[in-house]
Amino acid sequence: MPGVPAGVKAPRRCELILYCSEPKPEYIETMRWLAHFPHDQKTWIGSGHTIPNGNPPAPFWGSSILDTILLIPPIVKRDQTLQDELILGGEAVHFLWMVPLTAPECKLKLGKGLDAILDLFQRNRHPTCLTRIGRATYNRTGAGALYAGVIKAR
Repeated sequence: MPGVPAGVKAPRRCELILYCSEPKPEYIETMRWLAHFPHDQKTWIGSGHTIPNGNPPAPFWGSSILDTILLIPPIVKRDQTLQDELILGGEAVHFLWMVPLTAPECKLKLGKGLDAILDLFQRNRHPTCLTRIGRATYNRTGAGALYAGVIKAR
C-alpha cells in the first residue's frame, strides 16, 4: 500500500462511520472526500490519523471551528464487532469513526498523542452523535483562546 511506513501494519480495507442525528448532503460529501483521500494522495488512513480540511484547514459544514477529522475505532458497542463480521477477499474491513476536531484539539492530539484527546473528550462528555447541539473547543489553552466560536450542526 503506498505511503505506509515500513513495519506498520496498515488496514487494507476501511469503512468510515459518522454518527449523526440526520444524514445531510455535506456529511456524505465529506465522507466521500475522505474515502477518496488515500487514493488521491497516494497515502493511507488508520486509527489515530487526523486529516485537515485543506491547507490551511477550512471549517466543515458551516461550522466556524471544526476543521479537521480524527479517525478512531467506533465506540458504539454494536459497531465494535463489525470488522469481525465483514470480511472481503479474506480480509477484515476496519471501521473508523470520523470525529470532527477544532484546530486547538488537533494541536493537542498531535503534540501529546491520541490518549490526550480521548481524555479531553471524556472530561467534556463529548457526544458520540453529531447533533444540533453546539460546542466550543474543549482545548482552551494556548492557541485555543483564538477559537471562541461555537459550532452547531445544521
